[in-house]
Amino acid sequence: MPARRRLGQYESDSFPTVLTSALIMVEAGEQCSVDTTWLVGLLKKSFADQKPSVVLDTEISLASALGENFLSTVHRVKVTLLLKGGKRKSFSMIVKKEIPGGKVDLVMGILNIFPIECKVYTIILPMMGALMDEFDDKRDKIWSNCLGYEPYSCIVMEDLNFEGYTTIDRTKWQSIQQAQFALRTLARFHAMSKILLSRGQLTNDDRGHNIFVNDSKTFRTVYPAALGVLSNAIKTKWEPDWKDVGQRIADNVELICDKMMRVFTYDKKFEAYNHGDLWSSNMMWKFTEYGDVPVSLKFIDWQFAHINSFIIDVVYFLFTSVVPTLRRNNLNLLLETYQEALEKNLKFFKWEGYIPSLEDVKSEFDRAAIMAFAFAACSLPVTSTALPELSLDIGSLFDLPPEQVFNEGIFTEEKFVREIGPDFRAFCDAGVI
Repeated sequence: MPARRRLGQYESDSFPTVLTSALIMVEAGEQCSVDTTWLVGLLKKSFADQKPSVVLDTEISLASALGENFLSTVHRVKVTLLLKGGKRKSFSMIVKKEIPGGKVDLVMGILNIFPIECKVYTIILPMMGALMDEFDDKRDKIWSNCLGYEPYSCIVMEDLNFEGYTTIDRTKWQSIQQAQFALRTLARFHAMSKILLSRGQLTNDDRGHNIFVNDSKTFRTVYPAALGVLSNAIKTKWEPDWKDVGQRIADNVELICDKMMRVFTYDKKFEAYNHGDLWSSNMMWKFTEYGDVPVSLKFIDWQFAHINSFIIDVVYFLFTSVVPTLRRNNLNLLLETYQEALEKNLKFFKWEGYIPSLEDVKSEFDRAAIMAFAFAACSLPVTSTALPELSLDIGSLFDLPPEQVFNEGIFTEEKFVREIGPDFRAFCDAGVI
């Protein structure tokens, strides 16, 4: 049951007021004579009536389910207010708090994730909002609004669920229609980031502390651990004709990690600001009232945001969040969707630099094929498992053997074997691993 708490009265001057100085009305091409002072008075009264006076009640409940958040706690706080005008109104906030201390800090602390996310919400995303205003972009923002933060352990954001947004079932992956919508949204975000990069508003400080870029102890431990458990599961739990694939992975663990590192030396003309963790549970969708046609999408959880080739976001999304069979059968369509949207949005924001062509996108995708394998092999089973037990004990990465860190069951689920097996075979045939 949600925790309930009764709070006292707020001071009215703690809430922002809206001021306006003039109104002009134009009708049939001619200026009308309107008493703007009177209109301003109406506005002031309206805003005064909407001012919160008393907080009547709050409800606090968990906002993320098992398997959707490994590094923080996320709560929903619903507040019931009494307004100055006498009406009741509800408002909901998301409170995200870092899990302090402990073994997770030893594993993930190098990434500095909370300061990064605070900067994204309070500096970088507002700059993108200003860019949208500059170009009169009336589309929905791609992010939620930050209401405040406590350096650097707590962030408070608007509750998108309260605004009609919802997550989709991460265990079932996304359809082609949803994937295309997500890729178009991602392309818009990347396009805006390139404008900020060209203006110097994104700098070297925004390259982040990505585990790949830093070649960290975490990187050199987590991927060998996951690949070791995966290869053993393939050799001992999959059908016998998969044993060669499991052995191929086991024999090339260090080579795979080295090849992954080389992906992060890239042509700077493909540079963009990456979300860094773009999978289904970090997306909030709004659909049509009748049916499942998406009309708006927002990205959340910006703790791994960093500058990189655009392809990292694209590959991570495609190989963690889209139905694998559909992704394989529609890969060209999906890459075309991203490139067309990237070009369209760069032109919308008057970009004068180089625009990646479809061949560029495909070439970058091929160059990052080892990342596609790693994400399908190590990330997808963690993010999409339907097992009720813990899939990954990240805090024990440095203390326990791999088979106690990764739940082997995530690599033997029927849907994982069925959907990802053909990818593994293709990666072997192509010499990716």
